[in-house]
Amino acid sequence: LNRLRRIKAVLNYAIKKQYLQFDPTSLIKIKGDVRNPEIIDTSKLIACLKRARSPQAKAFLILKSQLGLRNSEVQNLDLKSAINTEKKLVVIEPAVSKTGKRRLIDYSDTSLQPWIDFLSMDAFTEINDKTLNQYTCICRAEKIPNNAFRHSAITYWIIKDDHHSYAECALRHGNSPAMIEKNYMGAVNLKNDRSEALKWYAVTPDIIQH
Repeated sequence: LNRLRRIKAVLNYAIKKQYLQFDPTSLIKIKGDVRNPEIIDTSKLIACLKRARSPQAKAFLILKSQLGLRNSEVQNLDLKSAINTEKKLVVIEPAVSKTGKRRLIDYSDTSLQPWIDFLSMDAFTEINDKTLNQYTCICRAEKIPNNAFRHSAITYWIIKDDHHSYAECALRHGNSPAMIEKNYMGAVNLKNDRSEALKWYAVTPDIIQH
């Protein structure tokens, strides 16, 4: 895709100089140039949290939905050493991050802290392969894709604060701005509902208990 863009830039220059009459690459259709990943509503997140029987499964869902982590990052994260409760930061070290790059996630505007207080830190540090299996079963029972929580977290995070930039989103979620725009621009435009985005990041234990 990047090579095609460079070629198009050269061809556009040639057209401007009248060396060409039209851009032949305009005839090429790129599948998946803009994607629309499946985004779930807050009601589905609540349903999954209610379905989760173990504290670890609930913790897994919270890390996915509130921080937008990948499954492998959730499994490898030692939250007890990674969290700074005073600054409300979670540090994703290179050994944990899929991209191999360290990143800081500000969780002050999420519901992570209420869930830590409710479940205890142990629930977040005892996540294992069994927890991943429980998570997969919950997704299957609710008929949602396994990666819908990360996709939804990223999409709602872009929307909720008057549209964070793709660069900010990339730093937070461990991706490039170009990939964030490619994968989520369509979803943001389709799901442009700030009230739903705010609800997503305000799902606290008391909501689940009602």
